[in-house]
Amino acid sequence: MRSALAPLTCVLAIASTVALAACAEQVGPPATPAGTTPPTTTTAATRPLPTTTTAASAATGTAPAGLAQSTATARPPTGALELAVSQRGLTIGGARLLPLPQPPAWIEGFAAAHKRGGGGGLFVEPLASAVSAARDGRHAAKLAVAPDVPYRVLVEVLFTLGQSEVSTVSLLVTRADGSLAAIEHEAPRAAPTDLAAQAEAMAAELAVLGGGSRPGARAAPAQPATVVLARNGVVVSAGGKRLAPGCADPGRTAGLAPGPTLARREGSDYDWAALTACAATARDAAPADRINLTATPETDFQTLVHAIDALRPSFPRVQFAIAR
Repeated sequence: MRSALAPLTCVLAIASTVALAACAEQVGPPATPAGTTPPTTTTAATRPLPTTTTAASAATGTAPAGLAQSTATARPPTGALELAVSQRGLTIGGARLLPLPQPPAWIEGFAAAHKRGGGGGLFVEPLASAVSAARDGRHAAKLAVAPDVPYRVLVEVLFTLGQSEVSTVSLLVTRADGSLAAIEHEAPRAAPTDLAAQAEAMAAELAVLGGGSRPGARAAPAQPATVVLARNGVVVSAGGKRLAPGCADPGRTAGLAPGPTLARREGSDYDWAALTACAATARDAAPADRINLTATPETDFQTLVHAIDALRPSFPRVQFAIAR
């Protein structure tokens, strides 16, 4: 059976900027019993293929159909490479490029045959080739992601774009008033030594998924806080140590009962208001306004956007850890 704590592979930074970097290990979900399918946070009903900004929507400021809702305020760029991903597959410039496995198999990402390194790979070779042909000197892209697209698919696309000379990607979202907005992210150049330190510290913080008391690698002093969207709730860490259930006593780990910082009842949503409040507590104990965010592979894009929105008041920069 797979451990609840699997290796981390790469880290993507978001913010009203999200940056793509890499680390050495990956975190994955607990094993699923034979004969069952992993839980998902959305239904399997097919949703409309999201589209990037059309001339009409650009003129009116309205969002195209099939996007996640957000409180983000940034406006999407013009002239950027356009991509979209949904259950119907991946498109670039409006042309379909690749299919996706249907739920629940799509939580493993694109088919192994399309990825360098097979099923565990993150680099989607047909996407990289298509981007190279279509980029035409551009280093920015707009990515329309359907709300039910799983985390694993998202990070494969972002990783591949970051390795294909696309330095800025705008994740298209829609606001409550129907206007189009974007969560903007960048792919920075990070030194290998910085990435190694980041990976070591992230591994220590994610050790809380094993119950909170398991010793891990020593975290670097300046390592940011961490949020893990687990199936039974949210685990929040600051300074490499977990905040206790109820978001109290930051830095205490010994003697705490296993469990998330913010519990989630089966079949219910995460408590986003509680996460916003807890993020303020974590910010007091964190060395920077950046926080690491990771989730189980089946976590849908809308849930990730809710988490980013909840964290934004205290942590304007959110960093994804790639999970599978």
